[in-house]
Order: sequence, then structure tokens, then C-alpha cells
Amino acid sequence: MPRNIVLVGLPGAGKTTVARLVAAALGRQAVDLDDMIAERAGRSIAEIFETLGESGFRALERAATDELRHRDGLVVATGGGWATNPGCMEALAASDVIYLVVDPDEAAARVAGQGTARPLLAGADAAQKIRELLARREASYLLAGQRVDTTGVGTEIVAERVLALASGGSHP
Repeated sequence: MPRNIVLVGLPGAGKTTVARLVAAALGRQAVDLDDMIAERAGRSIAEIFETLGESGFRALERAATDELRHRDGLVVATGGGWATNPGCMEALAASDVIYLVVDPDEAAARVAGQGTARPLLAGADAAQKIRELLARREASYLLAGQRVDTTGVGTEIVAERVLALASGGSHP
């Protein structure tokens, strides 16, 4: 069975959209980890953060990741903080983990208006919050085996680059 492809990166990097495109091209199932968590919990990510806090959400995220470790052939879009959650990267270490790099200002523009869906970005200056997230998370993102820069690039091109990396190739 083919290895999973796991996409990591900041909010606004394009993980969910690219995962769907890559999965469609490969005839695989796309899994949005945040959607999986919300479905299992019976409430939105914002509600989970409100009732359980970030630590409660991270526990649910780890449990969902553990479920995926026994499945193959998936294209997984992780949440922005997934790579920093202890044990998550290790749980899917047999996967092709690809870091979708994005400029924080571009990421902020992409997620504009999604504050309620992204509890860690709620507030006045999303770009500043994303820069802070990057400073805290980049070392974890860099543990990914490959990187694709999404800044100024359409999702179709990013998906093509991910497909090339996942098949053992490289991208320009």
C-alpha cells in the first residue's frame, strides 16, 4: 500500500486545498485532520478550544493521529500546530511529510475573515499572530522530509510540486 502524504505548515499555507487536489490526482482519500477531530468530538474546532482549551484539543489531535498511523494511502492535511504536538510527527514518520512554506503576510491574507474557524488567530492582527506562530513552530515544520514554497503560487502548481516530491522527484 502507498505511503501516506502528510502536509504541515502554517494556517493559510493551503494544506487542505492541496491535500484534496493531490488525493484526487492519485485516486486517494484526503483527510483533513481538523475536520476529523471536529466530527469525532461532535463540535467545531472553535467550540473544542472554548470548552477544552488548547491542551484538550491537542489530546484529541494526538488521538486522531494515532488512528491514522494504521492506515495507508491517505493524503492528510494537518492543523497548523500538529507538527508541534509531541508524538504526532513520530506517529506518522513512515509517511511522506511535506512542509508547505508560506510568507506570514500572505498566510494572513488567505485566512482573512476566518477568525472563528481559527481560534489561535482570533484578534486584530492576524499577520502578527501568524509570525509569532511561525517563530514557535518552524523548527517542528523543518523536521518534514521535504518543503514546497506556496508563497505567490496557485494551489494547482503547489499540488503538482507535492505530487513530484511524493513520487520521489523534485520540483523547480
